[in-house]
Amino acid sequence: MPKTLTNGGQETEPLLVGEIEEEEASMRELTNRFIDALHLLEDQGQAGAIVALFSQDAVLSNPFVTHGVEAEAAPTTFWTSYRNAFQAIESKFLNVLTSDDVAVLEWISEARIETEPVTYRGVSVLESRDGAIVAFRAYFDPRQLQSKAASVEPTIEHGPAEDDQNAKRPAGYYS
Repeated sequence: MPKTLTNGGQETEPLLVGEIEEEEASMRELTNRFIDALHLLEDQGQAGAIVALFSQDAVLSNPFVTHGVEAEAAPTTFWTSYRNAFQAIESKFLNVLTSDDVAVLEWISEARIETEPVTYRGVSVLESRDGAIVAFRAYFDPRQLQSKAASVEPTIEHGPAEDDQNAKRPAGYYS
């Protein structure tokens, strides 16, 4: 699995070029650690590295669920559910943009759900505070997974505020 970022489909080393404010450099470093930790999760199923990047009060969401509003261990639950939804998954980053405390990552993921291949793409937004990720939002068209994921029903523990949000999502979606 490559440990490089891509820009417009061209692989490049994640370099800091020119004068970049320390805050932006910190967000770039945190984003690079996030990408490396995601690859570790996808390759080896180890959630510890990615979970360690998040604050205790982090909120994580995708088109299916939101974790962190009232749930304990939201990053652990979110990332474990994500990985368990797939037999195999590999994400590649097409564009990564960072600013003071926000990163936007455009990605494409190739996965297997019950031996069927699936490819889906989207954008994720990271927000940081004090060197930790406080918000993660993934945006993608859930129809890209709908037919493949119909038999993948997660087991998720969450708070009452999330019951309403999760009740609105179609059956068979991860996280």
